[in-house]
Amino acid sequence: MAKALLDPSGPINAGAQRPLRITAPLGSVVNARPPAACGAIGEVRRALESLVIGTLGMAVPDQLVGDLKGASNITSISGEDFLFVEFPAGGTGGTAVADGNNCMRNFAEGDISSIQPIEAVEANCPLRIERTVLREDSGGPGLHRGGLGLHREIRVLAENARLSVLSDKNVIPPYGVRGGGTGAPNRFTVIRNGEEIEPSTLPGKITGFALHAGDVVIERTAGGGGYGDPLARDPGQVARDVEFGYVSAAQARSAYGEALREQQIVLRTRLVEGNGSQLTLRIAPSALQRLRARDGDLVEIVRGDGPSLLAWVRIAPDIDDDACEIPASTLLVEPRIVLRRLR
Repeated sequence: MAKALLDPSGPINAGAQRPLRITAPLGSVVNARPPAACGAIGEVRRALESLVIGTLGMAVPDQLVGDLKGASNITSISGEDFLFVEFPAGGTGGTAVADGNNCMRNFAEGDISSIQPIEAVEANCPLRIERTVLREDSGGPGLHRGGLGLHREIRVLAENARLSVLSDKNVIPPYGVRGGGTGAPNRFTVIRNGEEIEPSTLPGKITGFALHAGDVVIERTAGGGGYGDPLARDPGQVARDVEFGYVSAAQARSAYGEALREQQIVLRTRLVEGNGSQLTLRIAPSALQRLRARDGDLVEIVRGDGPSLLAWVRIAPDIDDDACEIPASTLLVEPRIVLRRLR
């Protein structure tokens, strides 16, 4: 990742890696202590890519990009005599000069096929691919929009089958940068008897969910994060996105029009100690009402110089109406921050 960002055209050899020093204590998430399970190594790698790209992008501003779809999205449907496996790709982030790419694998994932060809699937498995399209509204809004994710519907024809999925960023979506919005998160569901159901209480982590003939598995992959203020996007580009079905008319109005102002508020910051597993902001009930959010919602801390931070907002009656409490561990030093409600 460092090589791709800092020296993309130089030769790849031992000397290219020599300036880098990696610290990974045994027992940490990036250096598991045997015999710890490491089956989700791909998801850890994807998370590290987002971290490194966002961090180095602030050090090298020309290389700052919106977040990638950020998950391997390993999806399998198996039965008594068949196995279907694919890795549905998603969007890449917007850049300083262009929109992100639609339905692309991450740069570190290699060049293997992302999704199985429809003809091959239907010839070898009791499955029918009923729909494979770009996922509307999945790219993060911005001066340069994030790339779109995938929407794919797979009908089960076998009497009995099982679904397993290993995916991340189903709750916390890909971040935007320099005011760009987040991409849509990954989502994997099943339609049964006309009703869409969640196959797991832990989004993106599905193990052996029982499928029946007629069930439809829906893969919705994440879009890339946006780059720059959405209100600065060329209206002609927005109109083109609507015409092509990349962006709905409703999102064009809410994400690229003045209605965007109604989704965000400006608050004074008050740093407090705290370094829990979740980044939590405490704001007054009136501020939460102005934001049109609910207690416990995930919101964006919009940053003009780097990646947006994503935090859970909590009601705090003891906080002034124009202020918020934020953990000092975020390293934010701005006296004021912009909070934006997620789409």
